[in-house]
Amino acid sequence: MSGERTDAASEGAHDCIAAWLNLSHELRTPANAILGHLELLLNGSAGPLSSEMRGTLGEIQRAALTLSTQISEAIERAENIPLRMKVDTDQAR
Repeated sequence: MSGERTDAASEGAHDCIAAWLNLSHELRTPANAILGHLELLLNGSAGPLSSEMRGTLGEIQRAALTLSTQISEAIERAENIPLRMKVDTDQAR
């Protein structure tokens, strides 16, 4: 593979990783907002909750925490991907 093609492939990978990191951060912001509002509701800041409402909000909170963790892990993995990809010249022949 020529040097120009290698550079183009590396640049394309870099752009893809940058786009993913941006998207991941865009997902993290609303997930954190959801968690914050759930915490306020569960703490009684908006008034008393029935046990059924508390249980439902607890289920939503668990799901939001799982989502938040998955987003954070995806960001961490993407940040650890090398920006310069090694190209196997044998495959290019």
